[in-house]
Amino acid sequence: MDLLRVLFVCVANNLDTIPAPLLDRMEVLEVSGYASEEKSVIAEKYLGSQAKEASGLGGADVVLKGAAVDILTEYYCRESGVRNLKDHIVRCVFVSIRLVCGDFWEH
Repeated sequence: MDLLRVLFVCVANNLDTIPAPLLDRMEVLEVSGYASEEKSVIAEKYLGSQAKEASGLGGADVVLKGAAVDILTEYYCRESGVRNLKDHIVRCVFVSIRLVCGDFWEH
């Protein structure tokens, strides 16, 4: 089998875990992630509504404030993507439901 025309793609978050002999033969392309401002816009436009749908509050008047998203992105979601941010927003929506419903949530 001729592998001269095959392109292998390797994705890693940390180059330290790739063996040195393999890393010597690789072309490394570093791609930056989202900036905090971009994450905030993504959260406002998409992640907030997805979190409402996931929690069953699709039509409810639930507002995701920009200050809350800023705190999440600065202190809890420092990775380059938005997957962790989405998980935290969903978690915040569920916690707020529990706070509003109180004892009713337990039953």
